[in-house]
Amino acid sequence: KVVDLPAGKGDKVEAGQLLLKLDGRFAEDTMKQAEIHKSDVDKEFQRLSQLKETGAVSASDFDNIAKARELSAIALDQAKVMLSHCEVRSPIQGVVNNRSIELGEYVKQGEAVFEVVNIDEVRVSFAIAERDILHVSQEKEMSFVIESIPGKTFKGTISFVASAASRESNTFHAELKAGNPDKI
Repeated sequence: KVVDLPAGKGDKVEAGQLLLKLDGRFAEDTMKQAEIHKSDVDKEFQRLSQLKETGAVSASDFDNIAKARELSAIALDQAKVMLSHCEVRSPIQGVVNNRSIELGEYVKQGEAVFEVVNIDEVRVSFAIAERDILHVSQEKEMSFVIESIPGKTFKGTISFVASAASRESNTFHAELKAGNPDKI
């Protein structure tokens, strides 16, 4: 269940910034239990380690506590992972383009809840005619225009050129990357 939703559509976010928090009470309690159990097992391991040196502990008893120690460490790690899944953080610096969840709603595991986009750099996809493919190569700078922004020319660097032509159009798919200082 979503208990905190500090980010919304259009918000600028930093990498690692909290976008959403789920009710983590069960995960917190599980982690506390795992911490207590690990602490108890560690103390018992220390005690039996000292007794083992004197021969007062059987090898099988010591092996059992060593195994319990490893299992308690694993349980604590699992509890920490479960607790970390109660928070969704932005993987990148950017802008929240979409949020598909509201406060109080339930989230299914694997459900997409945010779309964060970085518009500092844009990718432009285009097709190259077979007759022009020899004039295009990766890392080459290229100018382009956008129909919806008349009178302005942009520059970018080709970052990908397909090795084979499309069967349907006999053109080569290509992409270029361009800085976007105006955030358009």
